[in-house]
Amino acid sequence: MTGTARGALDRLRRALPVLAELPAPLAERLDLNSLLVPGPELAAARRELEERLGHHVVTYRAGRTEPLTDGAGLHLCRLLEPAELTEAELAALRAAEASAPGAVLVAYLRPIRLRSG
Repeated sequence: MTGTARGALDRLRRALPVLAELPAPLAERLDLNSLLVPGPELAAARRELEERLGHHVVTYRAGRTEPLTDGAGLHLCRLLEPAELTEAELAALRAAEASAPGAVLVAYLRPIRLRSG
């Protein structure tokens, strides 16, 4: 992992606590391009959602992102089990998304559970 990539991962770990729970060998192989360091308002909304839902909430960039050229990048959606949300919880997640154009929010189980396979 290059110094630039390590710096990006460190910034994302501070913004998205779920990344700190990942084993280092997995975290260092993440494709960081789709992850979003939220601005202050979205960061506050993300923290409030985590408290309300009892799960991790991750911010992603909306739209297509360029994958890593070597194809070695891992994605959280393939690594982690998603949280099961009620209709009301999903509505709260979507409302936060609607107030943050360019962002997509995804809830993962807390504590994390790696997908099998």
